[in-house]
Amino acid sequence: MAQAYGENLKQAMDTLRAHKLRSFLTVFGVVLGVSVIMLVAALITGFDAAVQESIKEVGADTAFITRFDQGPHAGRRPKEERERKPLTAEDGQAIQEGSPAVKNVTVWITWWEQTHSVRTKGGEVTAIDFRGVQPNFGQVYANAATLEGRFISEGDDLHRENVVMLGENVAPVLFPEGHSVGKDVLIDGSDFLVIGVVEKPKGVFGTDDEDRRVLIPYNTFRKIYPGAYENAIRMQAYAGLLDQAADQATEVLRRRRTQVYAGRVAQVRRRLGDQPDAVAHGIGAGEGGGQVGDADVAARVPAEAGVGAPRAERGPDQRAMARQRSRAGQCGCGRGDHQIGREQQVDPVTGGQAGRL
Repeated sequence: MAQAYGENLKQAMDTLRAHKLRSFLTVFGVVLGVSVIMLVAALITGFDAAVQESIKEVGADTAFITRFDQGPHAGRRPKEERERKPLTAEDGQAIQEGSPAVKNVTVWITWWEQTHSVRTKGGEVTAIDFRGVQPNFGQVYANAATLEGRFISEGDDLHRENVVMLGENVAPVLFPEGHSVGKDVLIDGSDFLVIGVVEKPKGVFGTDDEDRRVLIPYNTFRKIYPGAYENAIRMQAYAGLLDQAADQATEVLRRRRTQVYAGRVAQVRRRLGDQPDAVAHGIGAGEGGGQVGDADVAARVPAEAGVGAPRAERGPDQRAMARQRSRAGQCGCGRGDHQIGREQQVDPVTGGQAGRL
């Protein structure tokens, strides 16, 4: 067995010596193929690590909420998208309160219709990423770490202080000598005190990776720019519950942003039950005065709710009854135990009146 193995090895070496070029090309091809595979595997591993690092910098288990569809688009946005109601700070609070899977929510506001700039005697930065942020912005956004100074506090936001945090690439332009904290800057002509510098996000793809962020308190932004309305929400879910948090936030926003017209109809129907004429009892005859109750609600409900129908849509019997009540001087509440003064006018739709009984 050992002799046969030795003979085979000797024969193989003789073949290699006899065909040197062919042997070299074969070995070279094998080495090249293995090297390419190893290189591709290394590139994929490195790219995957970079993507994960970038996601971690943005914030783990977080989701971004905006009224516009995300992703590339050409030309003007569709009408349906443009007519969506803007998000509000109250929407963010409702998500926090109504979504058990949501750990934290922050809201920031911007005014994209206007180009903003920040300047000092030492320099100026235009086309800045200017936002009004809440104090927990740095907790939800993992890429908003404080490099120098401090972050915006609850007191800053509550008292609408003119304080600002500069991006890592903005501060050196405005203050070439360094040490920007504690110094003043002008943002669109308004004076602000620099309280901190935001660290530049890591793992940013592309060439335009400059940190042009300029952050001020949310309520300060609303004070200086009362016409600003474009809010955005970012929420942080508990570990492993991002899908549940997204579903819960969607449900909360749908309830809040849907018109309450149908809900008011259902509310009145529940109050009236099977007695449509009960709407007339919205007049409460107190001591010397009347108060409109359900009648005021019914007047805002469509005719199909059975109450508050316009005169033209009421049946002949209903119109005749209303005229009879008007001639009799009764308020239309069905009791008939009190009269209306001559100067009072009865609403034939709801039976309500203006003035004193």
